[in-house]
This record gives sequence, structure tokens and C-alpha cells, in this order.
Amino acid sequence: MKGLVERFGELIGYPERVAAGAVSFAFLVDGEVVEARQNGGALLLVWRFPENAPVQRLAELAPGRILREEAVLAWDAPSKRAILWQVSAKGADDRSLVATFQEFLDSRDWWMNAVGELTAPKPTLADLIIRP
Repeated sequence: MKGLVERFGELIGYPERVAAGAVSFAFLVDGEVVEARQNGGALLLVWRFPENAPVQRLAELAPGRILREEAVLAWDAPSKRAILWQVSAKGADDRSLVATFQEFLDSRDWWMNAVGELTAPKPTLADLIIRP
């Protein structure tokens, strides 16, 4: 019988084979690493924010996101970085695992855009002048 992480890799059509019995695997999705880890009978998905992510500003956005999605912003003390994590239902079927992954990626994309906006260089006065 296949392990949860191995089964997950096949479900999402990942091109690289996940080793039999693996309890964790780093999936490269759209150039970003999404870690999948077996957590009891559930699948834990984790994405690490860039080092330059303004954590305090992200924390201000988190309460509104909690109302919209299952993914959660958290602080990972060992790596000193913000992370986004989401866990599947325990014993989730194939369809539910794929749906959880898709929801997680949608959330990750939203947070990536937020980081991009928060870290973008501020416009200078010369950029704001309207010329005839």
C-alpha cells in the first residue's frame, strides 16, 4: 500500500517519483517549494515566505484571510521565517487531497502577491508628476 505522500505525488501528477514510504517531500510548484509531510493520517502542506517578507505587515492581513481560507500564516522560529501551512482532513480521499492542494496553492499565490506589493519599491516624486 502506498504512503500518503507518495499517493499525493501521483494524484497531482508530479513528474518526479516520490520514494515509497516517504513521510515528507519537497514539491517544486511554479518555481516555489511546497513541502508535503505526513502528519498522522493527514497531509500537512507548508510554504516558506521569502526572507524579505515584512512579517508584521503580513500578520495584519492574516485575520481577514483566516475567514476566507484554511491556510494559516505562522512563524517558524527555527528558520526565523513566516510560513503558510494547511492540513488535509485525516484520512482524506483522493479528491479531497487534490482540492486541499489547489486551495493551498490559491492561498499561496495570494500571499506571494501580497509580499510582492509590500516589498515593491515605493514610487518617487518624479514617478508621480503628471506632465502635459
